Amino acid sequence: MTKTSVTIAGTEFKNRVLVASGTYGYGDDTAELVDVNKLGGIVTKSLSMKPRDGNPPPRICETPAGMLNAIGLQNPGVDHVVDSILPTLDFTETRFFANVSGSTIDEYVEVTRRFDDSPIECPSQRPELLATIGSRLCRSSGTRHGKGATGVK
Repeated sequence: MTKTSVTIAGTEFKNRVLVASGTYGYGDDTAELVDVNKLGGIVTKSLSMKPRDGNPPPRICETPAGMLNAIGLQNPGVDHVVDSILPTLDFTETRFFANVSGSTIDEYVEVTRRFDDSPIECPSQRPELLATIGSRLCRSSGTRHGKGATGVK
C-alpha cells in the first residue's frame, strides 16, 4: 500500500490533503458532505478575538481578469469557534489549522492562546493546533510570539 502520510514540523498528517482557508468554514459547514477524517487537515476561515461583521456589500466584483473579493475577515470570533463549533467535530485523525487574524501582535497571541486553553480532547491526544501568523505589523515577530503561545517549536 502506498504511504500517504507526511510529517511537517514534527506533526504527522494522515495525508497531504488540506482544505484551503475560507473554503471549508470552520469544519462544521460541510460535515454532511465530506468525512472530515479523510482529510489531512482543515485550515479555517480567519478568526479574530471578537466577532467581525466584515465589509458591507458589495464584497465580490467580477472583472475581465477574474474576481476580486473583499469579505473583510467576517467571523464569529474565536470564543464561539472554540466553545461551540470545535467540540461538535471529530478531529481524531484530522489536523486543525487556525487561520488567526488580529490588528496587533498581542491579538494574534491571545487568539492563538485561546486555542491552547480550549477543552478539546481526543481519545489519545489533543488535536494539533497550529496557528497561521501573518501580519502587516511584523511577520517574523508575530510568528515568534504565536509559536510561543502554542508551544510549537
